[in-house]
Amino acid sequence: MKVAVSSEMIPYLRTCADKMTEANDIRTALEKISAAGYEGVMLDVSKTRLPAVQQKKYLEECHLLPAGLLVDDYSMLKETDKREQLLKDCLEMGCEYISFTGLDREALLDAGRVKEISNVLEGAAAAAKEQGISLALRVKAACFIRREGQPVIEEILAQTNALMVEWNTYDMTVGGAYILEWLEKTKDRTLCVQFEDYQIDEESDTTFLECTHHMPSGTVGKGSINWKAVLKACDGIQWGCVTARRPQSPIYRSAADSLTYLKGQMEV
Repeated sequence: MKVAVSSEMIPYLRTCADKMTEANDIRTALEKISAAGYEGVMLDVSKTRLPAVQQKKYLEECHLLPAGLLVDDYSMLKETDKREQLLKDCLEMGCEYISFTGLDREALLDAGRVKEISNVLEGAAAAAKEQGISLALRVKAACFIRREGQPVIEEILAQTNALMVEWNTYDMTVGGAYILEWLEKTKDRTLCVQFEDYQIDEESDTTFLECTHHMPSGTVGKGSINWKAVLKACDGIQWGCVTARRPQSPIYRSAADSLTYLKGQMEV
């Protein structure tokens, strides 16, 4: 598994000396990400002023891969002109796949629209496949466990073929064992597993991945996730991605700590 970092964290990564990276110095941030051991970056075309070609240039210079392109706007998949522009941006950036993150708003609140949404996602996935790009649906563990969410997601997966999956471990403590089961079931359709690296509390500078392993269940860190089991289930999946829930926090430390822990678990 190659490990990427989410682009939303780039302006906020700290150096080992805890000197905050300037928000506008993306090149410097990318160099630090590369030096920390990451192999790629999850890009978000809607949250950067940099042209696609410039982003790709910076990544190449810093020996980083463009892992995926995040999209949360349903219309970018549904409307032909917007979809064509999205695919063009994806090709220019050299991204391997597009991750659709807007399912919560579009589907979970209205199960009656599942057929329409499935058709749109499958159509967009087929169009992307013609360009050599994969389209993945991001599914958060917490949303999947909800009674209204699980049947919707299961039905979308059943009604689509070209559509791939990206699992997000946020709130995985709610139903981690069931998500592991579905990781196994959908492994041939899973492009990425996103590891949520949100902060533990207002005082801690320790990262989430470490705390879930070391802290007892029921404490602030909710230490009940078996990361070794998660990573075993992820064996063979191409990408993992570390992201943060609150990267703007002034006490947030470098996600390199999480990467070290994550890779350490992979080797055990």
